[in-house]
Amino acid sequence: MRIGIDQVIPHLIDKFIEEGILPNIPHLAQSGVKGEALSCFSPDTPTNWATVATGANAEKHGASSFVFRIPGERLDEGVKHENRSRSQLSKFAQAEYLWHVAD
Repeated sequence: MRIGIDQVIPHLIDKFIEEGILPNIPHLAQSGVKGEALSCFSPDTPTNWATVATGANAEKHGASSFVFRIPGERLDEGVKHENRSRSQLSKFAQAEYLWHVAD
């Protein structure tokens, strides 16, 4: 099982673990990995998860925001296409996903 927590503030997680507010997080960390990551540019959710999933930066994988934009298009063009939402970014990725490489 893999779990990623988006928008977490590491020192608050540590504080809440110490206070017993998050009793299950230490169990997850002990059986896996716990660490901090630095955001890539642009610092938004889809761009960063695409970076985690591919190991490539936004310039390489192409996911640069919540809506996929094809290079050379007007900045507002991507929002006109429902099939370019963040849930569809994997269809447009220009870098291979790590689980495909591992497979």
